[in-house]
Amino acid sequence: MPCSGSRNPLESPWLLEGETFQRRVGQVGKLSAYEAGREETAALTAQIVRLEAEIDERVRALYGV
Repeated sequence: MPCSGSRNPLESPWLLEGETFQRRVGQVGKLSAYEAGREETAALTAQIVRLEAEIDERVRALYGV
């Protein structure tokens, strides 16, 4: 989802499916690089979510909440 209030899906291209991305930008042949970047972004996002949950858990334990 875009960070701003814009409805431009290209602000968050990793959320688009490959065909949708390719249609929106109109660049044939760039799909493999896009998909690799999208996979990397998804993996990093998942790692961030896990680390944030771990930090939250440790802070709760530290403060006895």
